[in-house]
Amino acid sequence: LNLAVGERGVVDLKGALQGMLETHLQPDADLRDYEESLKRWKFTCTVHCRELFGRLRLRFGITPRDYCTSLRNYKNERFDGGASGAIMFFSDDSRYIVKQMLPSECRLLREIAESYTTYMEEHPDSLLVRIVQVCTIRIYNETLHFMVTENVFYRAAHGRYDISQIYDLKGSWVNRNAKALPKGKEARCRLCNNKYVVGSRNQDCRVGAKRQHKAENTLKDNDLTDKLYLPDQFKERLKDVLRSDTRFLRNNNIMDYSLLLGINQRPIPTEGMTPERPLPSNVAAGPAKAELAPSPPSQSMNCRSSEELALPGSGGVAPMPFHVVDEGGMHSLLVIGPGTYYLGVIDVLQRWDYNKMLERFAKFVLRKDMRGVSCIEPEAYRERFLEGIFDLLGDHEDLRRPPPLPPTPSAGHPWASLFPSVSSFKSLPV
Repeated sequence: LNLAVGERGVVDLKGALQGMLETHLQPDADLRDYEESLKRWKFTCTVHCRELFGRLRLRFGITPRDYCTSLRNYKNERFDGGASGAIMFFSDDSRYIVKQMLPSECRLLREIAESYTTYMEEHPDSLLVRIVQVCTIRIYNETLHFMVTENVFYRAAHGRYDISQIYDLKGSWVNRNAKALPKGKEARCRLCNNKYVVGSRNQDCRVGAKRQHKAENTLKDNDLTDKLYLPDQFKERLKDVLRSDTRFLRNNNIMDYSLLLGINQRPIPTEGMTPERPLPSNVAAGPAKAELAPSPPSQSMNCRSSEELALPGSGGVAPMPFHVVDEGGMHSLLVIGPGTYYLGVIDVLQRWDYNKMLERFAKFVLRKDMRGVSCIEPEAYRERFLEGIFDLLGDHEDLRRPPPLPPTPSAGHPWASLFPSVSSFKSLPV
C-alpha cells in the first residue's frame, strides 16, 4: 500500500471499506460497531454524492442488501493494478471493482456527478463504465480516493465464460502495441490471480486448462487484426451509443478514454458446413501402392472436385495423397473463433488539461506521429476514436460472399495451381 501501517493496515482497510458501505447504505446502522476500529486506526471516511450514486444503483437494479452482500468479501487484491499502479480489488462475486483514484480524478467525478447521473438514467444502453459509489478514506497521514464500478466482464465471469483476449482500444496507433512478456519475468495469471515466472515449468495453474498460467496481458489497438462481425441491427445501435457516449465525454472536456473489449473464443464444429463426399477412387491407400490408373488426366487442379493428378510426361494418373483432397489440404472438424464480445468504455476521468498539453508537446519534440498519439484535444480525440472503432466493425456482406475461386492452372506442371511459382521454373536455365 506504500503506507506506514504494515500488513494489518491492508486487512483493516478492507474491513473499514465494508463498514463504510454498510453504514451509508443503511441509515439505521449502529455506528458503535465500528468505533473501536476507527479509533485504533485513526480512520475517517467521506462518501461523496451519496444521493446521486444511490439513485444510480437503484436505476441499475442494485438493492442495498445485494450490494452489501457482494462487497462483504473480496478477492484478487492488487496493489499494482493497471497502468497507474493503483490499489484495486474485486468483490467476491466479481461484479464490482474497487479502485483507487487520483485526487484530480476524484475532483472531476464530483464535478460531473450530477450530469453523469442524469445521462446514465436517460441512456440505459450506455457503454460508459457504471460508477456506483465514490469515497475518500483518510488513514493516518494518507488520503486515498476510491470508486466502486461494475465489472465490464461480470456477466462473463458469472456465466463462467473464459475471456480469451482483452483489448484496450483508443483509436490511436503510436505506442499501441502490447509488449510480450520475456521469459524469466514475473507475471500475474489472470485465471488464478497468482504470480508466476514466465517460461517456468515448475508452477501449475489450478484453474487453467492443462494447468497452464495465462499472463494478464492486455492487448492494444495494433494487436487487433481481425474485424468484429455483429448483426446489422446491433452494429448500427452500437455506433449510435458510442456517438452519444463520446459526445457526453467531449462536452465535459474528457479525453484519453478507451473501449475495453473482451472476446470469448468459442469452438464451432464445422460438421454440416462442408458437404461430405467419399474419397476419390484413386486416393493412395498407403505408401506401397503406386500403380497408375488408366484414366485421362484432370483438367482442373481444384482438389475438392478433382480425383486424379497427372504425372508430367506419362500417360497415366498417380494416386492422389489423402492430405490434398479438400482444396489442396484437409478440412478441420472444429474452428475456434470469437463467440461473444463484451464491451465497455473505461478510463473516463481524464480531462484535457495542462499536463496533457505538455505531454503532447513532448511527443512533438520526440518527432512522434502527432495524428496517432493518444494525447489530443477532446473533439479530435472523439472523431479519431469513433473512426478507429467503426473501422473495426466488419461488413456483414463480406460473410455472404463466396470464397474466391482457385486460379486456373497454366499448362505445364500439374502442381502449378497449388504452387503457382512452379510454372516459372520452366523459364529458368538448367
